[in-house]
Amino acid sequence: VRYDERCCGLSDWSAEDVSFEAWVRDLETVVDAVGLDRFPLLGVSKGGPIAIAYAARHPDRVSRLVLYGTYTRGRNKRAGTPRQRDEAELMVKLAEIGWDREDPAFRQVFAMQFLPEGTPEQHRSFSEIKRVSASPENAVRIMRAGGETDIRSLASQVRCPTLVMHAHHDLRAPVEEGRQLAALIPGARFVLL
Repeated sequence: VRYDERCCGLSDWSAEDVSFEAWVRDLETVVDAVGLDRFPLLGVSKGGPIAIAYAARHPDRVSRLVLYGTYTRGRNKRAGTPRQRDEAELMVKLAEIGWDREDPAFRQVFAMQFLPEGTPEQHRSFSEIKRVSASPENAVRIMRAGGETDIRSLASQVRCPTLVMHAHHDLRAPVEEGRQLAALIPGARFVLL
């Protein structure tokens, strides 16, 4: 079962609340609507903290947790230097200014970060799906809310077997975030790809 987060894809683009807590409630709603009792849960990128929060809050429902390319702290929370804070804000500005343009130049930055070894066709396709899957305003709202995420205290409450995978040269979520995540979740296994 996969779903589009609020304000993008096929989900309602006019949702008022774009926040971490709203994202967790959305996952709870999807799980209940589908009627899942106990299931493995996959969290990729920004979906990782949401999956962790769900697993911590519903230990009876999550049988296994698989996390890939994710983090304990969003970009703003882990920005420790002025340069890192400027870079985090720059990414938001790129979305604000260039998300919906026909010219993919602004979105190309995101494509290169998510697919650093991608082909030109993969970059074009990634850029286009970003453009049509959210408005610039919603992309900014989502990025700002995601940047403020901090689930370090929740990670230690996860009680199911957990696999944390992270690509060595991940340009969106530093590998140290994956390592920290695996260290915080009791018994988690960390695999560097």
